[in-house]
Amino acid sequence: MRLQLTAQDNGIWRSPDGITWTNITPIGWPSDYSRIVSAVSPSNANIVYFLAETPGFGTNGHSLWKYTYVSGNGAGPGGLWENRSANLPDEDGKTGNAKFDSQISYNLVAAVHPLDPNVLFIGGVNLYRSNNAFATAGSYVRIGGYFNKDTYARYPNNHPDHHALVPDPVNPLVMYNGNDGGVFKTVNCLADSVLWTPLNNGYYTTQFYTVATDPGTLGDVTVMGGMQDNGTWISSSQNEFAPWEEVSGGDGGFCAIGSGGNVGYISFYGGTTYRFTNTTGGRIDPSGGNNYLFISPYTLDAVDDNIMYFAAGQSVWRNSNLSGIPMGSTNPTSVNWSIIANAGPGVSVTALATSTHPANVLYFGTTLGGIFRVAGANAGTPISANVSSGKGMPTSAYVSSIAVDPYDANKVLVAFSNYSIQSVFQTSDGGGSWQNVSGNLEEFPNGSGNGPSVRWVAMLPDTEKYYYFAATSTGLYATRDFAGTSTVWTRESSLGTAVVDMLSIRSVDGFVTVGTHGSGVFSAFINVVAPPEPPAPPSEVPATIAVSPNYPNPFNPGTSILIKVSRPMPVRALIVDLAGREIATIYDGTMAVDAPAVTWDGRDSRGVHVASGVYIVVAQSANRQSARKIMVLR
Repeated sequence: MRLQLTAQDNGIWRSPDGITWTNITPIGWPSDYSRIVSAVSPSNANIVYFLAETPGFGTNGHSLWKYTYVSGNGAGPGGLWENRSANLPDEDGKTGNAKFDSQISYNLVAAVHPLDPNVLFIGGVNLYRSNNAFATAGSYVRIGGYFNKDTYARYPNNHPDHHALVPDPVNPLVMYNGNDGGVFKTVNCLADSVLWTPLNNGYYTTQFYTVATDPGTLGDVTVMGGMQDNGTWISSSQNEFAPWEEVSGGDGGFCAIGSGGNVGYISFYGGTTYRFTNTTGGRIDPSGGNNYLFISPYTLDAVDDNIMYFAAGQSVWRNSNLSGIPMGSTNPTSVNWSIIANAGPGVSVTALATSTHPANVLYFGTTLGGIFRVAGANAGTPISANVSSGKGMPTSAYVSSIAVDPYDANKVLVAFSNYSIQSVFQTSDGGGSWQNVSGNLEEFPNGSGNGPSVRWVAMLPDTEKYYYFAATSTGLYATRDFAGTSTVWTRESSLGTAVVDMLSIRSVDGFVTVGTHGSGVFSAFINVVAPPEPPAPPSEVPATIAVSPNYPNPFNPGTSILIKVSRPMPVRALIVDLAGREIATIYDGTMAVDAPAVTWDGRDSRGVHVASGVYIVVAQSANRQSARKIMVLR
């Protein structure tokens, strides 16, 4: 008997030859179903089990039916159906663990013992065996996944989320299991307590979402990484055979190592974040955070790693003193957290990066392609300015990464991860203008075609020329020269075409770490000569900037705005709306102490008169800024 499921017609179909098909769907089969998997009994091919995700039907949205072929085409009286859905695991305990769960069909598998058609194995998040094929309630044992229904601790030498079950064709007691932790083997699948042996020795399957290194310790090779469904692990050796140490389980998210390596940060899907030392740890994500991305970004301040910037939905939160959060809690906290920026309704913050010289400039990107600049982000209530709108950047695109030049906060590299768009842009004036530097990463100059998805960008300073990196769906690329759309990116041959999700770079000694999605982690020291530190501004006159009241106010059609500086300095003055969107640039240059007032004619960057309402003048210089509300009255 041959059996096959099709997507062209609903239900379950049977064919004796692969040409002629008969619909054998049983009466009572759920009208709404997603994925179906089948398991044919090797010892009696007339018996087949069907396990399906059936939202709203069965046990926890899942159904199990047994089919026995009798005669003819197998339909009607030619086949016997038994609905055993009510006997699937349905216990009280941990969410996503106690009840049978396939995570929306992500992990769903079934297999029948080679010698006994009544011994059925099924897998979702967890792995179960029933010696009567779930004919009665409670007739099963857990043999993999999580240890029991009341904990998220893993079953010994096994892992949740099951995708494959293969009985050994020679020894019926031996079974192989493929899950999100790799490949595992048991020599007695019928034991009361099944014992597993991992077979992952030298088989690199780890899928790194993120990697982090110590930013301040020269020569240190410690790497920490968050992985899909395999937690967060840490290694202090470049020896590929040296074991890593597990820090936490679950889906590992963004992580960070404080300068000096004495403090670490880990996170899980949905924004849950912990701070830890060698002796203690505690949860630190903000108690008011919500609408997190599955893998939600955060970053430590590049100058003061006791400050964190944290994305939660449309908001950017700042923690001004991480060490002030009490350790030991497993709950979110309000200690030292405040919201400093918003991307707008229905938008999520996707990328964050901070500056070194000058300090305290934060850039963040969004799900709709917005790039925002926040000067003086480390204190007070800073103003965010949209520095991408109307400047030839992709719209409604996903900002996957932002890299800030550690020697010049105005030089920024941005990546968009969508396919069929221009992917990489660069600015040298803090977002005043942008240049497309995607080059040969795109099949066609307009971004269409078969170019890769760019997941991360980074830069490594060198006195001769910078190294620029792009982590993509087809490998790691690098260039040392930007030439607009003619930029030539070269793939790093040692990594091949592995999907690369993130890079971590320590610019002081050229330590580069690459996290791949399925091929492990790579690291290397690149021989660079760090450029000299930028000169400090004169210390005899403190640098200050202030926006004075405009005149007239309210106004129509124009107004004068006096910006006062304590000494000559680069100044960029913007008009932004109350949502932080940049409307116009009214000054961009070096401002003298006695500079005349700047005028604004009430027009946006396109020359169109703005509507009546309240707007904000934002004057920025290095890590300082001043703002004042003004009113247009038409």
